[in-house]
Order: sequence, then C-alpha cells, then structure tokens
Amino acid sequence: MLPLKTVFGFSLPLQTDPFVERLQLACSGLSSIELYVHDGSQGEKLTTDQLLTQHTQKNAMEVWFCGPSAWAKILEKELRESLKGALFFRKEAFELR
Repeated sequence: MLPLKTVFGFSLPLQTDPFVERLQLACSGLSSIELYVHDGSQGEKLTTDQLLTQHTQKNAMEVWFCGPSAWAKILEKELRESLKGALFFRKEAFELR
C-alpha cells in the first residue's frame, strides 16, 4: 500500500489554534500519514503545485478538501488539467463565513 499523504490547511494563526498541536501529535505516530500544515496568517496556502510535488503517483490522485468552495473549485480544475488522469476529488458541502 502506498503512503497516504495528508495535507491539512489552516487559515487561523497556528500559535492560537489548539487543534494544530493535537493533530500533529496524533499524526506523528502514524507512518502512513505525512502531515503538512500551512499557516494562513503567514500567507501560506495549499496550492496545486504543492499537491503535485508531494504526490508520488502521477497517474491518479485522491483529494479530500475542507475549506472555501472557491478555493476547492480552483484546486480541482487545476489538478484535473495537470493530471490528465484519474482524480478523486471530494469536498465538504458547506460555506465558511
């Protein structure tokens, strides 16, 4: 089984979000998960290029996205254009305020 790479993005300052440390601790003992944290307060943002660079299988990708729908649409469109193969893209059905 290939390693699962999990990318988790935050739009809140990492220093004040207690969930970040809990998530890092939970994932640290799981060899099949690589956690990447992006701090929105520092201008960091998950991009299509990052996903493609971190992904080892170039012919297929699975993405589970939770975040703003406009961002999800951009990521999905760019991934479909770049991969020209199988993309399993799921997103949460809600809008952040």
